[in-house]
Amino acid sequence: MKLKNNLVLCGFMGCGKTTVGRALSQSLGVPFIDTDEFLKEKLKLDIPEIFSKYGESFFRTCESSIIRQVTTINGAVISLGGGSLNNTENVNRIKENGRLFFIDTHLSEIKKRLKNDTSRPMLCKKNINFLFSSRYRIYKRYSNYTINGNSTCNAICKDIIKK
Repeated sequence: MKLKNNLVLCGFMGCGKTTVGRALSQSLGVPFIDTDEFLKEKLKLDIPEIFSKYGESFFRTCESSIIRQVTTINGAVISLGGGSLNNTENVNRIKENGRLFFIDTHLSEIKKRLKNDTSRPMLCKKNINFLFSSRYRIYKRYSNYTINGNSTCNAICKDIIKK
């Protein structure tokens, strides 16, 4: 299938962006780009290492650079980091040739999924309830579509394709 625009997935950490993105790209036969994975490959560091060595500000600058790069591609599935939409420049670039899908997953489900996850520096730094509520408003404001993320990966993919 040839996509006219990118399908861009946003949502809170643990909502399923990467899992859904991989399945969606495979189903559609288009490239998949995970901005966090791209950043890790580029810097040859895991995200917790980037945060501890260089701080969040450096990470966000690199993240914006990655978004500038990947949004020049057309017809891909792109999974964003959970905080990517905090920067309106990122939002504007994404929307130039992409449809933004918010994978809306209940916080209780996210907490279950992230229970033993030590790879997410923002979980260590900030209260998850506060972080979730502040980011939730941003996802709702900027997304073109809200998708029920409390479903199976297959159902989420079908919902995105249908929209």
